[in-house]
Amino acid sequence: MALKENLSDQEVNILEVIQSGIELCPRPFEVAAARLRERGFEIGEDELISAIESLYAKNYIRRIGPVFDASKLGFKSVLAAVNIEEARIGEAAALINSLSGVTHNYLREDDFYNMWFTITAANEGLIKEKLEDIKNRLSLGDYLLLPAEKTYKIKVGFKVTDKRDGFGYNA
Repeated sequence: MALKENLSDQEVNILEVIQSGIELCPRPFEVAAARLRERGFEIGEDELISAIESLYAKNYIRRIGPVFDASKLGFKSVLAAVNIEEARIGEAAALINSLSGVTHNYLREDDFYNMWFTITAANEGLIKEKLEDIKNRLSLGDYLLLPAEKTYKIKVGFKVTDKRDGFGYNA
């Protein structure tokens, strides 16, 4: 597994622990460090925070934050897609990822739309404004907009250690 070849056992376990949840409490990283100590890693809160910053700098972590049910809070969420020339994928990804409300962004092999992302905002009008801005700044053609109708899953876990199956659930 390429991930294990590039990271220490401790780093792999840090990713495993933090993706399964960070406590909402006064010292969440101390709680996470305690979970790592239960796994046999002697690590304190400050060392864990430094390790997380390092993993973030290496692009193993993109975001740490809460996940809310946007529709229950009155927000709108959409899956959007655009067609980006291969030479401009990095530029487009940087622009899209910089927008507030974007939670996922990925490439797909498709003849019409190759970059797909989710975006959430207070209303569909604000979403369309952001998409028009993307379209204008990148000189794109049309975009595809698919409003969320139903949430089927909210939590995704990725296999990081051998203790988990490929769907992120403990085996």
